[in-house]
Amino acid sequence: LLFKHMADEEYIKEHFKYIFSLLIDYFRDEKREKVISFLLYIMNTTEIENGFINKRLGEISPEGGDIAMTTAMKIRQEGKLEGKLEGKLEGKLETAEMMLKNGADIDFVLKVTNLPKDRVEQIITKQGN
Repeated sequence: LLFKHMADEEYIKEHFKYIFSLLIDYFRDEKREKVISFLLYIMNTTEIENGFINKRLGEISPEGGDIAMTTAMKIRQEGKLEGKLEGKLEGKLETAEMMLKNGADIDFVLKVTNLPKDRVEQIITKQGN
């Protein structure tokens, strides 16, 4: 049901409790990750609010509430990691730009920053304009 109606947010909201009550056996043990994967997909691809999901899963069972919290924590961690990675990339690009501006050799910049060659070449082209 979930996959059949994945693109229909209203259907998912209307039948959420029923769909996930069918998965109650998956709330425990090693099957739990499958439910978390479903929830991550729903949370990342729909406009359904996390509060709605948390409430409905909590109504199904205590384990469902735990899964909702675990899923929300995973989303937060992924966001933090993504932010950190973007910050690191931005820092590397700034370092490469500064090095090139001060006459560093492209091979040296590549070695120090570990950036892809095309990114460093883009900086060089940008600086040439």
